Amino acid sequence: MSGVRVGYVLKRFPRLSQTFVLHELLELERRGVDVVVLAGRDGGEELTHPAVARLRAPVTYVGADAGPAAEAVAAAVAGHGLTHLHAHFAGWAARVADAAGTAAGVPFSLTAHATDIYRADVDTAALAGLLTRAAAVVTVTDGNVGVLGAMAPGARVVRVYNGVDVTGIAPGPRAADRTRTVLAVGRFVPKKGFDDLLRALAVLRAQGTDVAVSFVGDGPERGPLTALAADLGVADLVSMPGSADGDAVAAAMRSAAVLAVPCVVTADGDRDALPTVVIEAMAHGLPVLATDVNGLPEMVEDAVSGVVVPQRSPEALAAALARLLDDPAGRDALATAARSRAEALFALRRNVGALADLYAGAGAAR
Repeated sequence: MSGVRVGYVLKRFPRLSQTFVLHELLELERRGVDVVVLAGRDGGEELTHPAVARLRAPVTYVGADAGPAAEAVAAAVAGHGLTHLHAHFAGWAARVADAAGTAAGVPFSLTAHATDIYRADVDTAALAGLLTRAAAVVTVTDGNVGVLGAMAPGARVVRVYNGVDVTGIAPGPRAADRTRTVLAVGRFVPKKGFDDLLRALAVLRAQGTDVAVSFVGDGPERGPLTALAADLGVADLVSMPGSADGDAVAAAMRSAAVLAVPCVVTADGDRDALPTVVIEAMAHGLPVLATDVNGLPEMVEDAVSGVVVPQRSPEALAAALARLLDDPAGRDALATAARSRAEALFALRRNVGALADLYAGAGAAR
């Protein structure tokens, strides 16, 4: 896209838990958009997604202090000839992009997700100001659009789902050829609801259901989750192999029976928005069992392309898992519908195309 040069402002880059940002950047480059990454600091993780190696964009670390970071980003606008700044998350990154864009005379936009909208410690007055000043506000669920629109009625808020290169993913084997392993992928933090999945596993064991759960990821809740598995008497049914890159997650998806996404809204309001792992599972033909939190019911149509149950209900999780595990034909039907839904709603090229058009037109719309 000739003439469009976008600076992506990120608090940390790269991060395994934010593969949606990497997907976005790579697709923008494929479309001919010149991209520069301006990050506060690196991801601080031992593992990185293999696709990071394909990114051509220069990455500059501007420091964690917002004031000097904004000055560095403003200088990068001139140094790289940037025409637009875009921030992921309506916190540090958006504040830096706002200040830098004002100083450099270019428009900025932001993508708001969930933790930057709903947590109790979010300064809603400051957030409303950011939303109003932005040339455009992207968010990833219809529910978020309503919340942000009410918070800043004058803001230009658009919903663009995160995308995955669905065409590059071949559906996995049929249900009958898979193991009876339930897969859970994500950071080990309270909003993922992994403790409820362990409780559901205990219910299934008591019922004599043959099942195991693989928790792929890591985080501060590893210790408590390990202890809970032992207390519930299901430690022998649980594996926690640690963090994994995209290739390893894809391999796990090809052998698992179900992806469980038991997300919850935490006491401080934190929640997931649109977990990329759900889109990936749908593309792989892996049935998804999710809770009714934020964007999950927008992704998974209950009893059509997956199963949705109330959050914080291990009993409902257990009952749904038992039905899914004992019905391979039903899982195949859900998987086929899920693949079609992923192609229709979450195709990377179409969704990032909407972002590229937004960046190209943001200056005129400002």
